Order: sequence, then C-alpha cells, then structure tokens
Amino acid sequence: MGHIGVSRGAAAIVVAPASADFLAKLAHGHADDLLSTLCLARDCPLLVAPAMNVEMWRNPATQRNVAQLRADGIAILGPGTGELACNETGDGRMLEPEEIFAALVAARQPKLLAGKRVLVTAGPTFEPIDPVRGITNSSSGKMGFAVAQAAAEAGAAVTLVAGPSSLATPFGTTRVDVKSAREMADAVLARVHDADMFVAVAAVADYTPAKVSEKKIKKSGAPLSIALEPTVDILATVAALRSRLIVSALPPRAMTSSRTPRKSASARSCR
Repeated sequence: MGHIGVSRGAAAIVVAPASADFLAKLAHGHADDLLSTLCLARDCPLLVAPAMNVEMWRNPATQRNVAQLRADGIAILGPGTGELACNETGDGRMLEPEEIFAALVAARQPKLLAGKRVLVTAGPTFEPIDPVRGITNSSSGKMGFAVAQAAAEAGAAVTLVAGPSSLATPFGTTRVDVKSAREMADAVLARVHDADMFVAVAAVADYTPAKVSEKKIKKSGAPLSIALEPTVDILATVAALRSRLIVSALPPRAMTSSRTPRKSASARSCR
C-alpha cells in the first residue's frame, strides 16, 4: 500500500513547512490525507520544520501540540525568527534549507555526548591599536566551528566563543562573538564552570598593545613604536581552575600570532 511503502527504507521523513494544522494532526494521530497517513505509518525518524504566523506559533494550543510531539520523539526544527510571509515579524519563520539539512544530519549521528556541555573557542582575535587599526592573524576559524558542529551533532549543548569570523553559526550551538584576547578570556571564564569539556581552537594573540590610542594615529613618516604586553593564557588559566574538566588544545592550521597549546597536570587532556 502506497502510504505505507513510501516510508519503508527511508532514513527519515522531513516535513517542511509544517503548518499549525499539520502539527495538530500529528499530535492527535489524525490520518485523513496522504502526508498525515504516511507519517502515522512510518518506521523511521520524523522531523518537522514549523512555519506559521507568530501568533499561531505562540497560541497555547500550538505549544501544547509541540510539547506532545517532542514527547513522542518527533524532532522540532525551529522555527526561526524574522520577517514572515504575512509581513509580520517574530517567531514562526521556517528555517533555511541549509539549517534543515544540518539538523537532519545531526539527527542521524550517534549521541555520544548527550547530556554534556562543551565550550569551544574559535577564530582569531583582534587587538586594537587605535580606532581603525589592530593586530590580528590569518586564522579562519573553520576548525573551531567544525569542532563545535561535531559536538552539537553528537548531542552536546555547545557554546562557541568566536573571534571575528564571517562563518555561519553551526546549527544547534550558542554563539558568543568577541574581538580581543581579553574579551575571549572573559567570555570563557564566565562560562567554563558550567562546562564538562573545553576545546581551545582559537588563535589567540600572544601580545596586545599596552595602550590604545583614542584617536587614529596619523601618518608622520617617522618610525612608530608600539609597546606590547602579554595577553591572558586562556588555556593555562582554565586548566588551573578546573581539575575535573576535560581540556583539549587543537592548534588551527593558520596561527600567525598564537601561543603553542600546553597541557596542564591539573586537568585531563584529550585529543
């Protein structure tokens, strides 16, 4: 029978967009059309990407249905926030196709890190000299973003502390944007006590200007000297703080201004 045979052998079923009406059908087991019948008769995972007006999404009835679907093991992808088809703005926007695909890939991965909290640093830092100039490096952040994505796919709750980067936020991660080594250190130290694992991938500058000019330094033709002072060693500081934290240092491929990763006897280290 068609509505049964379609799902046999499928790795997963994704419904996008999933309207408020369809979510209600799923929650209450209705099977009055091909799609709802197919989903009810499936033998594979089901993922739905809600798309509707913001008030429809917020409606208590919709939220009850969504809670029931989650309890039934159906993955809810989104919704996102932004401009809606009805020209209103808010929750209810369907995730972009790339995000839905990333969620599908993640859903098929073994959840080896389920219940774990992972903190990852990625990208370069930018140490200001004056309002328009600074010291940075050529780290792209790709390795750190990939580590964060892999951890999220493995079921971890991931916080990604990222230096200046144009890379898209990996699906399922919480991103914290920073610029300088000091800002990155502050962001990490504010969150590391809640983490089970810390993976240091960022190319953190070893030195930062001792004094930042409040105004743009004008070109004079004469040599310019800038006094530098050491930045905080984030990896060593974290390793000294937490004796039961798993700490790993993964050096980015492009590290023109980054210290060599070091292991600490006070923390377990894995690669």
